[in-house]
Amino acid sequence: MAIAAMLLAAIAFSNGTTISIPFLATFDGFRGTSTSPSVTISGSWIAAAVVAVILTLPLSVVAFRTNRETAE
Repeated sequence: MAIAAMLLAAIAFSNGTTISIPFLATFDGFRGTSTSPSVTISGSWIAAAVVAVILTLPLSVVAFRTNRETAE
């Protein structure tokens, strides 16, 4: 998840575009003629935590089941 966030920030920074993930984060890139490129990242830590739990829960279940089968 962190790698995807860094990739989206890099795209917004280099292209000067705005990338929005609903309820999670907004990567707002800016490229002015007289200034250097910049990016502003705003988001919700609670939504990021919920997404992280939802994504790791199936992997944890598979790991616990595999561990029990090899122990028997």
